[in-house]
Amino acid sequence: FMLPKLMWVMQNEPDTHANAWKYLQVNGYINYQLTGKATCDLVHASLTGLYDIAERSWSVDLAKELQLDLAQLPDIHPSTDYIGVVSPAAALATGLPEGVPVLAGTVDAAASALECGVVKKGEAAEMTGTSSCFMLGCDTWPDSLNLVSIHHAVPGQDLLIGPISSTGACLKWYRDQIGCSEFDDLAAYRKNPYRYLDDLAQSAGDSKVLFLPYMAGERAPLWDSNVRGAFIGLSHSTSRGQMVRAILEGSAFALKHVVDEAEKSGQQVQSLYAVGGGSSSPVWLQMKASILGRPVQTVQQSSSGAFGNALLVAHASGLIDDLASAVAESIQVAKTYEPDPEQARSYAARYEVFRNFYEHMKDDFAQWAAL
Repeated sequence: FMLPKLMWVMQNEPDTHANAWKYLQVNGYINYQLTGKATCDLVHASLTGLYDIAERSWSVDLAKELQLDLAQLPDIHPSTDYIGVVSPAAALATGLPEGVPVLAGTVDAAASALECGVVKKGEAAEMTGTSSCFMLGCDTWPDSLNLVSIHHAVPGQDLLIGPISSTGACLKWYRDQIGCSEFDDLAAYRKNPYRYLDDLAQSAGDSKVLFLPYMAGERAPLWDSNVRGAFIGLSHSTSRGQMVRAILEGSAFALKHVVDEAEKSGQQVQSLYAVGGGSSSPVWLQMKASILGRPVQTVQQSSSGAFGNALLVAHASGLIDDLASAVAESIQVAKTYEPDPEQARSYAARYEVFRNFYEHMKDDFAQWAAL
């Protein structure tokens, strides 16, 4: 989301803006250092807020409105384009061989969507790490939803995405701030404290503790920078395991909110793949399946986008002619989590309350933020 950041620079550091040659995304800056060419991949471009969907180029009208010189924006390339080669200076600085081709690249969400098979309309996945992102293949750009439409790294395909601000980060906050000092005494968990949190949540069982996972505000579908995280229903008998379980459930409720919004586009989400660090939590995945009311599948090659990027390189190099076919052949489902009917009924009632709490409290959050 480059536009608000660029506007801040224009308003608060006008001299910096006036002297800026190009505004680059992180991967664009790295590619510039490697090749000497200022570029932006098509996926990143469609996320900037400065992109004209119909013209598939930077928005001339928006640039005029903002008094922005389009010469300060880089050339746009499809993700599968080679934009240059490693320069002699970059080879000396990095140890990479001079002349190695450099790909335009893509964002993590698109690479993760590619590696788990989201390459056509109706295919869906969710990626959970520090934050989460729901991704749905689409062939239209609905403009009435509280989601984000972007180009896919797969040529000619698009994605409807729902970025969720804080999911795994909520667990990390709990781990660091509330109650896991005993990790050092538990050798079995020392290398992976999140497995301990998983076991805590599994053993806690049901409780009436609800968690709003808005610790960094919320992006899709609320787009509310004032809202904050909250535990609701704490009592003197609330255990740490129940708090962890509430964090996992609340994050899954936030995912369902995004999926419900996506289905307003007219596409039905039949099942979805789970990738990212969160896909290593069986407890969380089972919750998601029951809360969403749909099967959730993990894949053998989940690598947080690395395998997806490798596929892009193979396609650009001519080793793969058809990306969609190559992905279909490479997908190996590791495990499928089916919704538990009894849990699903209970979660459906709780999800309604989860949604209501935000509606009842959003004005209070705004008032609190203004103090």
